Amino acid sequence: AAGGVVLLWNLDEIEPRRIADASPGAALVSADQALVASLDDPGQWIDLKTGTRTPVGPLAGIASVSPSADGQRALVVDGLHHARMIAQSGEVRDLDGDITAGAILDDKRYVIATPDELRLHDGDRETTLHAHPGCTWLAATPEGLVAAAFEDGTIWRGSVTDPRGTTLHVEAPVTAGALVHDGHLLVVTGGELAVWAPNDVKLQGSEQLSANAAL
Repeated sequence: AAGGVVLLWNLDEIEPRRIADASPGAALVSADQALVASLDDPGQWIDLKTGTRTPVGPLAGIASVSPSADGQRALVVDGLHHARMIAQSGEVRDLDGDITAGAILDDKRYVIATPDELRLHDGDRETTLHAHPGCTWLAATPEGLVAAAFEDGTIWRGSVTDPRGTTLHVEAPVTAGALVHDGHLLVVTGGELAVWAPNDVKLQGSEQLSANAAL
């Protein structure tokens, strides 16, 4: 969203499509599905192919979105640490508690970050996955891999079957990232892109990545 206007760029087109006006935030759920927040009206789930707009209730902002693998649901967290599970049909389920981030694993399981810890929801069960305060970024894969970054520069990578996982520390907190299905973790720290490979004990920075790419 730029100046409250939501624009969508298609690489095959020169001019962007105007999706919404006066919106405080928007996010892609899949290549052809998007969520758009609104201060005065209900948020909308938009089918970008058909133009169908489905109201999803109050959605005053979007801090993070974790879509399901099929693009039919999304776990959305707003700037007030309120989380909800939103379906393409417009069905919304509010999640209890103060939640700073969330990530969907599959149809039954998802992980949320509270101010003090990461928690795994598996059907009717809820367990502590990793205790560490100040989560700023969270990701998960359908295979059960989970990664998170924290305000103090700690990065944790584990799984629902190995909650001990491994950690490392960076000087600048992670501002963005992506967790790959094979366990590779891409993060942005201090304005630089770095990679944490599954068996490495430290990050591989942009200089090392450039050198490897040249080989």
